[in-house]
Amino acid sequence: MSPDSGMMDTTPDHTHQFGIDDEDIADVEHADVSQGAAGTPSSASGATMPGQQATAATSEGDDDNADTTPSSHATSKRKRFVKVVEVEVPNNLDLDAYIANYKGHTKVNRLEFIAERCPSLQLEALRLAILELRKTNSLNVLRYVNLVQKLQDAAKGVSSSTLAGAGITPDLLMIDKGWVDAQALAAKQRTETLETELKNYKRNSIKESIRMANNELGDHYYACGDLTAAHRSYSRTRDYCATSKHIIDMCMNVIKVSIELGNFPHVLTLIVKADTTPDVQKDKEVIKSKLKAASGLANLDLNKYKLAARDFLTIGEELVGQQYSEVISANDIAVYGGLCALASFTRQELKTLVLDNVGFRQFLELEPHIRDLIQGFYNSNYAQCLEIMDKWKNDYLLDVHLHSHIQTLFGSIRRKALVQFASTFLTVDLTKMAKSFSTTVPELEQELVPLITSRQIEARIDSQQKILWAKRANKRSAIYERAHAMGQEYEREAKVLVLRMQLVNHNLIVKSSPSSGAGGPGLGAGLDPEGGANPMFGGPPPTRFAQSRLDSPLIAEFLATLVGENNKVMQPEIKAFKNVIYHAYKPLGVSLHLLPGEEPVLDALHLYRAPSDRFASFPKDFVVRRRCAGTTAAQASFEGETVATLNVDMKGHELLAKLGEPEKKEGGGRLSNCWIGYEDKFGISIEFVGSSWDDGEMPMSCLTLGR
Repeated sequence: MSPDSGMMDTTPDHTHQFGIDDEDIADVEHADVSQGAAGTPSSASGATMPGQQATAATSEGDDDNADTTPSSHATSKRKRFVKVVEVEVPNNLDLDAYIANYKGHTKVNRLEFIAERCPSLQLEALRLAILELRKTNSLNVLRYVNLVQKLQDAAKGVSSSTLAGAGITPDLLMIDKGWVDAQALAAKQRTETLETELKNYKRNSIKESIRMANNELGDHYYACGDLTAAHRSYSRTRDYCATSKHIIDMCMNVIKVSIELGNFPHVLTLIVKADTTPDVQKDKEVIKSKLKAASGLANLDLNKYKLAARDFLTIGEELVGQQYSEVISANDIAVYGGLCALASFTRQELKTLVLDNVGFRQFLELEPHIRDLIQGFYNSNYAQCLEIMDKWKNDYLLDVHLHSHIQTLFGSIRRKALVQFASTFLTVDLTKMAKSFSTTVPELEQELVPLITSRQIEARIDSQQKILWAKRANKRSAIYERAHAMGQEYEREAKVLVLRMQLVNHNLIVKSSPSSGAGGPGLGAGLDPEGGANPMFGGPPPTRFAQSRLDSPLIAEFLATLVGENNKVMQPEIKAFKNVIYHAYKPLGVSLHLLPGEEPVLDALHLYRAPSDRFASFPKDFVVRRRCAGTTAAQASFEGETVATLNVDMKGHELLAKLGEPEKKEGGGRLSNCWIGYEDKFGISIEFVGSSWDDGEMPMSCLTLGR
């Protein structure tokens, strides 16, 4: 018994009895410091039970796909140094009602977060957190020990009557040795069982069983509070997913753990993967809403308030209940979405995307003060807005996700209110304006100066008369500038029309008749105008084939080598974009990549193998040349030293045998074809029909020379 408090003293002698040594307790205390400073709940959720982490690393260390996501201790540097601010008694927080909206880890995380930052609620929050762990038979015994120790520290010097009034009973102030021993033993046995099953499945190469075993192991590690091991196990299911549902399950599990770890950039990556997964039918709308909620939290953490607002505002009614209460509540969606929208949206966006948003209105009904805040801001009732913000500020400083953004969001909302207020009048009495914004005239002037210097407010301050004078816009000058801009736009459009007329005059747009077919036997060798063989097919290359003008005879001669006996070049299909023009000769298997301008020039050639994008196969062998120092990629493709002769029917292993290892590899997997690049060596890149890098028989889809 502690001589000071009359309560059980949790010395190392007691902890040794149920398998927790001094180092483990030290790890927990270290987690408190690092995570607390990071702005996340200080808990033992990042710690592991003795031997657990080592076992996991040993059993699965041979997996090459092991995920290396950092633990919760390795959160972003930006958050690691966030100052912990003690909050006075919040005006509106009913802790029991507030915490009833959550379940699982986030419930305990939020309670512990409140206990750290609000001394007046510390005892009650710690009591509820300990009871939650006991009620759910949590396997995270280190966290339980940590919370009991915190409750003991908080109870020192507090009278017995006060403790009784807060519901703190003597048994809560003591570590339940029997319960801890039982939970630690159950966790250890479960870990060994699951790891043994996983080894057996791997030995027998049963993919679906391996996936399910990794999922179960991830669930177990998550229950034990080992978030890093849980993240690793969930991520390993990626290689064994056989259906869209499996991919979605993997993404949702990793997202849940990544949010708790504070690894929000990784959350956004997984959201993209889940969004692009096709054919998800069951619970499609619920999944979509959960992904939007996770995306909103990630963008909020990354200070992308407008993106966060759009995410929260598009969440469906499926989350109005407690569908995602292990991560976020419907009340949070209303608060986060409303504040982010106020801080980042224009007045018109507030009207159309928030106030007229029927779906989001259901969330706002849960937080009427947020609805009143937005409505008051839109109606220019700034005194009401500032009153609501001041009243609820302390409550939001106790929110695990919102606390570090409150100053920024409230500051942005206040500045927008000042701008809108000042823009309404030609002259403003600073005394009356200061009264409306609950401040003094000198402080108001200090707020207005940066807004004026940044041109958010077009006005001047008369410090003598205490009047804000708006600058009158020169309407004549504005009309002239608008007319000048319109004239430039008309000139640009006229040049585009003239260019199109020139293309028509050179027969580069008129579609070919059915009789002007191409390809087939009798393909000519073709000579360039300088007397050498065409550079695509060997011989001395012309020095200006690359970067040639569209009407260059060199390009015409090149196309003539590909056509049939009538020696008539067909007309291309033309697609014009802002930065590129494509001339596609699909029956010839070639597309010209042109840089736009008054005189378009050739930048690259795309050679196809049927049936890629409805192109025929390019009919001839072609030469790959080495890129010389000081040349562009386009010049390398047409002018360098000959390296190899290829054709579009070659397989992947044949191309690698001739060209060697590529400089770049991209694509592959479930979503895209494999792609290799030799830009620096030869000025070419190759796309294959296939997504497996182990398949050496992949045929070519397209070879690009020059770009």
